[in-house]
Amino acid sequence: MKVLQVNVDGWFYGRPKYVYNLSKLLIDNHVDCKIVGGSGLFEAELKKIHVENIRISANWKPLDRSITSILNLYGVIKRENPDLIHSHGRTENIVIGIIGWILKIPVIGTYHTNPFDEYKNEKKTKRKIIRFIYELIYFSYLTKLVFRKFMYITVISNQLKREFIKHGFDENKIKVVRFGVDVVRNDIKHKINRSDELSIIFVGRVSLDKGCDYLLKACKIMVAQGKGFKVFLIGDGDIDYFRYMGIKLGIEARLVFTGFQREFSDFLSKSDIFVLPSRGEGLPISVLEAMAHGLPIIATNVGGIPELIEEGKNGFLVPPGDEISLANAIMKMIELGSKGRYIMGLKNKEKIETQFSSRKMVNSYLHIYEKAISPHSLIQ
Repeated sequence: MKVLQVNVDGWFYGRPKYVYNLSKLLIDNHVDCKIVGGSGLFEAELKKIHVENIRISANWKPLDRSITSILNLYGVIKRENPDLIHSHGRTENIVIGIIGWILKIPVIGTYHTNPFDEYKNEKKTKRKIIRFIYELIYFSYLTKLVFRKFMYITVISNQLKREFIKHGFDENKIKVVRFGVDVVRNDIKHKINRSDELSIIFVGRVSLDKGCDYLLKACKIMVAQGKGFKVFLIGDGDIDYFRYMGIKLGIEARLVFTGFQREFSDFLSKSDIFVLPSRGEGLPISVLEAMAHGLPIIATNVGGIPELIEEGKNGFLVPPGDEISLANAIMKMIELGSKGRYIMGLKNKEKIETQFSSRKMVNSYLHIYEKAISPHSLIQ
């Protein structure tokens, strides 16, 4: 089976990491798998595991900004002539849906975040109207049009599947395949009696979208309550902006900005609490990786996160954009003590092993691929 994974991206968080892990698992299962469209960090990481990446143009450009790149992409697909194309991303899915239909190649499109109703998050009326029109044409109309050419759409959470059904998509063609990780065989029992300063970790793009401003404001509240802690922010992004915010809030001594880390297992293993205060999410890989390391979780109740966290059992959920609720949740986690956090961490390891393993993910995709390319499947 020859599969092309189309993901036009240059960074190595979220969606590219999903495609990276999936491709490696497919190759391990004897699937001829190549990537189309990688650049930057994403391309560099693919080289390290010897996964072939095909650039769609010498100077990388996103698909929604270059007609030439779309034509080049068509040429790549035609030349490679795969048994199946698996595309990832809003623009990629629309373009690949059309290319697959023209070339009579089965297509599966994956959505990692909700493409609908983002206009509601815009603050200014003009921006809200522009965003509404954009979503109406680009997602509601074009995505529905191309959807008829897909064999299946896969989504990363039940919540996202409900969104597609709510917007009129055929439930039978939508499959939920969650990201898979492997449980880390680390012993977290040593944390029960640890006397070190409490360590809180955030992993992701250091940005407003990820709610880093609310995290810093929550830290200020906790400092005022006399709590001792250190926050490690693992990732690139607007680091200078948030470092300056930390200085203005008077909490700079509590913050450690590490920048991008290819490998951050040591940080997770040494931390006590994982926090992700995002304004919006799909099913964040960083939360799953923290769970696999045996960390209790505090995250916003957006996207598919409530499918991961059972309130009070393996973590706490807070509303997005609410630094008071976030601070209260962290302080509640602190008050649980090391033993309470240890028990939550064990539950997270168990949940990953039973529901979110990499083996489960790759088996789900292999089953979907086989159904899509079977002689009985027809591209309409």
